[in-house]
Formats: sequence, structure tokens, C-alpha cells
Amino acid sequence: MPRRSRHARVLALTERIYDAALEPARWSEALDAIRAELFAAAATLRVQSFAPASVQQTWVGFEPAFLEAYAQHYWREEVCSSSWPVARTATADVLAPAQLRRRSAFFHELCVPFGLDDLVGGHIDASSEGVVTISIMKRRGRRPFGANHTALLDGILPHLRRAIRINGALGRAEDERPLCWDLIDRLPVGVFAIGGDGRVRHMNKEGERLLGHGLRLETGTLCTSLPSATSALRALIAAARSCATSTAPPLAVAVPRPSAPPLSALAMPAGRDRPLGGVGRADVLLIVTDPLARFEAPAAVLMRLFGLTAAEARVALLIGNGKAPKEVAAALGTSWNTVRAQLRQIYAKTQTSGQQSLIRLLVMLVMAGHA
Repeated sequence: MPRRSRHARVLALTERIYDAALEPARWSEALDAIRAELFAAAATLRVQSFAPASVQQTWVGFEPAFLEAYAQHYWREEVCSSSWPVARTATADVLAPAQLRRRSAFFHELCVPFGLDDLVGGHIDASSEGVVTISIMKRRGRRPFGANHTALLDGILPHLRRAIRINGALGRAEDERPLCWDLIDRLPVGVFAIGGDGRVRHMNKEGERLLGHGLRLETGTLCTSLPSATSALRALIAAARSCATSTAPPLAVAVPRPSAPPLSALAMPAGRDRPLGGVGRADVLLIVTDPLARFEAPAAVLMRLFGLTAAEARVALLIGNGKAPKEVAAALGTSWNTVRAQLRQIYAKTQTSGQQSLIRLLVMLVMAGHA
């Protein structure tokens, strides 16, 4: 099988990276995929925060004895750790002469016994709030890292930076009490916080809109225009309430509407120890998606982050609002060939693989607070 192009490899890795943005437990999978693409032996992702002081590290490919020795002593001896470039990557030989590295205790006392040698990495992000670093090692005797490896890493670095920031934004919303409703208000889905009596305690902006598009409130309880759909929705909420923990898998039903595609409703326990800001406690979070709903990320954000032209940003937003390329051409009064050429530029600049991947990126920007 022929080797995939660098662009295709970057696209595959960004899918893993954005999965980890929403599910931090999947960083090991994403990091292992990066390691495999570089034909490396091991990799580390290190997130250091200054206020409050904390360090989180994800390791793949290292033996437990290596990690124990590193944590106890050898992290102080790592020659390259203070020299990584910011927002790009470099090989170890660029940062420190090979002779100096090989004389270090980190190399000949730790790396050599475990068969590790060459190193590539860099600071994904560095600010007054903290530093995020990725580093990758090869087995001794393997072909050393070179420009093709740093080029691949540089291609995914912006996505790693955005994914880490999304992790931070969602983590703060999870850790802070009460729940961060200003973040939830940015979501392109309806979110309803429902108490033990079945009444809605709070809803986000999209939830308010849905009250006129398939849902309604009766004495504080969610209903639909169809009795059977109302019964199914209430049964869904009751089933989620009966789950013992907030880590239970979510439950879902389709909510039919008389003259529009059905809504998709997903319910999960909210965690009874989690007060909601200004609205008391909730037992269930109900997340409702309208297939006809639209979300919008400002064109200026797309132009700043990805270097899109104003015309390309308009096309991207119309795609994000669910229009097909030919519909975009009609809406903008231009030709299909022009839109197709613009889409090629958009996919290349955003490093997305198609319409679904682009829409996913736009949703990520909304969730990360860029819109």
C-alpha cells in the first residue's frame, strides 16, 4: 500500500486530536497515533499550569521503570527540556549538540538502558498561564528524526493547541460550581437542566428557541404537540434520573414533529452534588438537537485563525449552516466551479477533509469560545 501524503496523515491525526479535545481520556489514543505516524517508540504530552500550579502528563510507549526513574530524578537532567521552540518543533540535534546530549546523565543513565535515543518535540503553547509540550523518542539504531518529521508535527501543532484550550475551557466548566451556563449558551444544541420533580430548572439559548419549534412548557414540564412523543420524552428523563451516577451512558429518543424533521433528545444524569448557577440542583441534563438549526462562527475568527479570505469565510459559514455546495453557489450568486475552488482552499487552510470535518471544526470553535 502506498504511503499516504503528509496532508492526509495530518487530517487523520487531527480527527484523533479533536476527539481528545472533548474526551480527555482519549489523549493516549491521539498521542499513540502521532507516535505511530513518526515510527517512534514513545511519546509524552505535558501540560503545566502556573496558577494554580499543576502538571498533567500523558505517556505512551514508555516502560514503567523508565517513568519511575524519570519522575524521581532524571527530569532534572533532560538537556533539551528548557530549549524547545514555541509553536513549532525541532529535533534534539538542533537544540543541543549530540556530543553534549550523549554525555548527559539523562541519556547514558536512563535512555540507553531502555533502548531510547533520538528526540523531537516542541512547546505547543506557552503563556503566562502555563506551558504545553510534546516530545517523541525513537529506538536506538533507527533512522533519526529529520525535517519530514518536524514538518508533520508542525502541521498538527495548531490543532493540538486548540484542542488543549478546549480541554481547559470544558474542564473549568466541569470543575467550577455552579455550572458555567455562559459556555453552555454557546452550544448549537438545546440544553435543559431538569429537577427531581420533572420541571425545567434552566435552559440555554438554543433550548429557549426550541420551545417554539417542537417543544413547549406546561407548568414547567417539557411537552410536545404529540401525546405519544411527550410520553416518550418523559420516560427518557425518568430513565436518566434513575441512573446511579453521572458517568452512566446517555439515553436517547427521537421526538417527532408534525411538519418538520424529528428532534433528537439525549438525557444523562446531571450529578446530584452539582448545583446549577442560580437555579438550584438538577437531576437530569436533556440535550436536544434540531437538524434544521443553524450556528454561526464569525467570519473574522475564521480569517484570523486560518487565513481565509472574506469570500472563503462566507462559503465556510454557509457550509457550517448546512448548505450543500451548489446551494452556497446559488446563495452567493456565483458559479459552482468557483465555490468548488474556494472549498479546496478552505479545506487546505483549515486542514479539514470535507464538509463534515469542516462543520465539526466550526462547532469546536463555538465550544472553545471563539465565536
